[in-house]
Amino acid sequence: MIAWIETGIVLLAVSPFVWWAVRLSTRQIDRMLGTIEHFGRNPDSPPVPESGPEELQKAARAVNAMRERILHHIEERTQIL
Repeated sequence: MIAWIETGIVLLAVSPFVWWAVRLSTRQIDRMLGTIEHFGRNPDSPPVPESGPEELQKAARAVNAMRERILHHIEERTQIL
């Protein structure tokens, strides 16, 4: 019974730090999504910043490459018309 109480106390003590760490990690993802949504409304918006952990940098590079292809297609379509 005491082991369960100690486990509960440890979980309560660690939970705020885990919440903070997860929130810190997801904040960069939220920023990236906001930038992508902004591009959807305004093609002249700036590219996604390529910062943060390696996985986010790779995702940002992929999104920016896609953004450049979309802008290129829009420019070609405009020239044709």
